[in-house]
Amino acid sequence: QGGRVSLVISAHWGLPYDSNSKEDINATELYMQFQISWIADPLFYGDYPVAMRARQPHLPKFTEQEKKLLAGSVDFFALNYYTSHFIRKAPPGSPPGQVCS
Repeated sequence: QGGRVSLVISAHWGLPYDSNSKEDINATELYMQFQISWIADPLFYGDYPVAMRARQPHLPKFTEQEKKLLAGSVDFFALNYYTSHFIRKAPPGSPPGQVCS
């Protein structure tokens, strides 16, 4: 019938607190991986982002067969975001696992 398949991901958008700060830019990239890529990457690439795997060792592991089934299983990407946050690197002494503030 020529239909297309996708899903809509709802997330918060992140912007660097200081757009000239490499630390804030990196923290924003990591924030966005936890907001969007943890859902989108398996659907487009077959697995979670490497940065998430490094920080969340208890994420489910996909078999090679599951990765092949997941990768490319949607036709397009749709995103709803209703608010944005300024992101900066977590300050020293932050709780373990906190990646930004």
